[in-house]
Amino acid sequence: MAEPINHRLRLAGHLGLRSPDGPLFAHSARSPAARDQLDFLAEQGFAGVFDVFFKLRPEEEQAALGARMAELGLAMGTFNNDLAHWDQPLWSRRDATAQALIRASVETSIAAAARAGGGAAVCVTGSDPARSKASQLDAMIANLRAMAPLVEDAGLTLLIEPVAPDWIPGLLVDSLPTGVAIVEAVGSPAVRLLADTGHLAMMGEDVADALAAHWDVIGGIQIADVPGRVEPGAGTLDWLAIFGAIADRGYAGLVEVELLTAQDSVAGEAHLLANLRRIDTDWKERRA
Repeated sequence: MAEPINHRLRLAGHLGLRSPDGPLFAHSARSPAARDQLDFLAEQGFAGVFDVFFKLRPEEEQAALGARMAELGLAMGTFNNDLAHWDQPLWSRRDATAQALIRASVETSIAAAARAGGGAAVCVTGSDPARSKASQLDAMIANLRAMAPLVEDAGLTLLIEPVAPDWIPGLLVDSLPTGVAIVEAVGSPAVRLLADTGHLAMMGEDVADALAAHWDVIGGIQIADVPGRVEPGAGTLDWLAIFGAIADRGYAGLVEVELLTAQDSVAGEAHLLANLRRIDTDWKERRA
């Protein structure tokens, strides 16, 4: 088994961020194909994998990837709950059509997670400028409460991600306090916050402090440096502080490397790997 790329955090790489055929290690693995990416992630010591576009894959491929992950000892991380409606005001509505679409998306996420051997579904929704934000948040909370018993029974987690409006405008959950308020109002262990370091930084949050302050509602973590969404060490964030804020609380979930390397090349991917390993080494030396 490969040496872990980080000895205190379970890092995960992606199979596609901006498109299904744009994986994290498109240049370094044998090919961009999902199976080759899984093999490369395992060889480099990653603990898991996540895939924004997992639900676009045929069911047979989902099952085959789940089986390969199990063989390699890789855990499944997050995937998008509803790729057809993620930027539309859907979770923020309470009409019968919206409720039916939401339930269908959650049911297919439960099935996809079963094929993958695990995972969590990220729920994002657009904002309707014709309606008050408060009414839309109330509707999203009500819809999540309605889905909570279903996902609790299935063992699936729904993750609410605050997204920086400067990065993706027009989404309902556009600040950390909004995401925290939704999760707290739903009150289900199966509905948690997805904390993304890049979005938190772009929202003006001190990332390490934000993680510590809201640890009780966090169910997933994604990392990227800023400006842009680049590898740790290629931007301005304090990664020893961020990694420490996560590891010191005994976080056992995946920490998903959700970024595009600053250089779209073999060299850029090598820089990502080297930086992740260097942070791990610096961290161990500081704690020695």
